[in-house]
Amino acid sequence: MLFCELNSKTRGFFKNISIITSIPDGEDLCQYLYDNYTEKSSIRIVGVSSAITVSMGAPTVSGGFLIFYRPQIDNYGLVVYFSYIQKIHIKQLNNDWSAWKDVS
Repeated sequence: MLFCELNSKTRGFFKNISIITSIPDGEDLCQYLYDNYTEKSSIRIVGVSSAITVSMGAPTVSGGFLIFYRPQIDNYGLVVYFSYIQKIHIKQLNNDWSAWKDVS
């Protein structure tokens, strides 16, 4: 019984974890995640492939993972990006996306 309970809780947690290896041409990484991977009052963990380039909205070309927070407020969100080159970047949506800020 304990295994079944733990397994069901784990399955619910992992639905909030994704890996992004590509995004449609012309899309921005953060806006794409906001539109397609998050819902109000959610936190997502997303692995980002090094195939997602700076021109696609990534802060570096090294890949990494990010934590995406989307509150109940429309047009607001926060992204914390941990790159594989040991840098941390933050980007905020407050009607428009801000530029990436290096906080490491």
